[in-house]
Amino acid sequence: MQLFARLSNLVRGLASRWLGIRETRNPGAVYETAIRERIVQYAKLREAAAGVIYLRGKLGAASSSASSRSGRTS
Repeated sequence: MQLFARLSNLVRGLASRWLGIRETRNPGAVYETAIRERIVQYAKLREAAAGVIYLRGKLGAASSSASSRSGRTS
């Protein structure tokens, strides 16, 4: 088992070095990839924020409805 782990580490290391050399030669591609990743992160964050805002409004409406009902029965 340890042989496979060591072999896997060797292959991963070689691939990482090869990729690093390619990235050094083409920084524009790395920059574009980083921008695309940030756009995806921003879209996920925007969806999450929209969900939170929706739930906040829903809870606020439920809270005001509950408080108005309790005010009428008093």
